[in-house]
Amino acid sequence: MGLGLSYHDKLPGNNTNDYFTTAATVFDAQVSYRIGKARYGLNVVNLANRKYYEPSSYFLGGQVTPAAPRTVMATAVFDL
Repeated sequence: MGLGLSYHDKLPGNNTNDYFTTAATVFDAQVSYRIGKARYGLNVVNLANRKYYEPSSYFLGGQVTPAAPRTVMATAVFDL
C-alpha cells in the first residue's frame, strides 16, 4: 500500500512570464497484492480529482492545458 503527493508550483505560462498557472497538490494511491507467482496492482493518480492547469509547449507555447483528471490503472504481472 502506498499514498503519495505531488506538489506542482506555479509555473510560467509562456516564455516572457506574462502569466502563471496556479499551484496544486495532487494525491496518489497504490495497492498491490501477490498471489503465488502473480502480482496484482491498482494505482490511482489525482485521487481527489483536483482540477488544475499545466503550461503547454505545443505551437511554441503560451497556452495552458488541463491536467489529467483522476486516473485508475490496474496491473497484473505473472512471473514464469
